[in-house]
Amino acid sequence: MTDRSDDSPGGIDRLLAIMAKLRNPDGGCPWDLEQSFATIAPYTIEEAYEVADAIQSDDMAALRDELGDLLFQVVFYAQMAREIGAFDFEAVVDGICDKMVRRHPHVFGDAAIRSAEMQTVAWETHKAAERAAELSKRMAQRFAGYCGASELGRANGFSANRTLCLSRHPQHRARREQPGRGGEGAKA
Repeated sequence: MTDRSDDSPGGIDRLLAIMAKLRNPDGGCPWDLEQSFATIAPYTIEEAYEVADAIQSDDMAALRDELGDLLFQVVFYAQMAREIGAFDFEAVVDGICDKMVRRHPHVFGDAAIRSAEMQTVAWETHKAAERAAELSKRMAQRFAGYCGASELGRANGFSANRTLCLSRHPQHRARREQPGRGGEGAKA
């Protein structure tokens, strides 16, 4: 615990304020300002290994310090994301809170899970369903984008090729590639 006698923010608010100041173009740290998601990634991996090493060494003082370094990495990413309007630290926290509640229906809902093994199975099932839903959503967005571009071109007088739009959809691609339908299996 830290004994603080001033009126500056404490806890996570203090860390967020420090990071914002380090990344401030007017008086911030030149090294911190030069960093990007890609340049910080190796440091994140290094900090995660240092956390694991402190755990393996059973060194609680080192673990506290290394967890702080790892938390700083999360705050760094969130600050950079905030600067480009992608998300902020609060969104990261809200996201993980929502995920933990969603993946623990036996704690925050009515589901009955009686063992750690059952929870592991339930967790992996929830995770797989969330990934499948996200993939389906991305695929639908991409497909809509292809079709939308085709329709936009046609509306603006371009000779839009509907086949391009349909060729992106697996059902149409499979049908097109059947022998006798003009696909690869068709005779020339």
